[in-house]
Amino acid sequence: MGDVSFFKDSDNREHFMWKQDESMSCALASLYYIQNAIRFSCDAGGEKSIKQTSANFGGSLAASQQGGGAGTGTSLANISDTARSLGIRITKYKDYNTYFESAEFDQSRLYDGRPALVAIRWRTGFMNLLPNGGHAVVAARITSKGLVVILDPWKPSLSEIQLTGGRYKSGFIMGVWYTGG
Repeated sequence: MGDVSFFKDSDNREHFMWKQDESMSCALASLYYIQNAIRFSCDAGGEKSIKQTSANFGGSLAASQQGGGAGTGTSLANISDTARSLGIRITKYKDYNTYFESAEFDQSRLYDGRPALVAIRWRTGFMNLLPNGGHAVVAARITSKGLVVILDPWKPSLSEIQLTGGRYKSGFIMGVWYTGG
């Protein structure tokens, strides 16, 4: 696993996030965080062991790298299959993969020790209708102010976003895999 960074949210709670190992491995790094948060321990295999598990299912980062290069990332279906194989119980998946639906986090399923994986879609063009890549982050908890704590493995960082609105930075939330509830 890459370097680890530590942060405090607005409630002064401590969080950590590893820097993802590869340019397209954000979903794998996010799954690694979730696996460790649920188990209260760190798997010694790191992101590489998650990548090996993911390779057993269609849409894996490893499969997209077979021709060389960074690959195209991890598919949404692969995230669900990999999570199940790792023993991460997905209690709810909410798909916001429409152009005009505004994402809203489920407060009853997002709390300390039960983070969620969040898929982000970058868009471009007229009215932001053209897909332009994606990203995966972790929703760690909801603060006392009602903000969602987001941990990002790309350049490890902590952000707090609104419960509703469907945006993370310049991206649109397109799916959330909850582990709580």
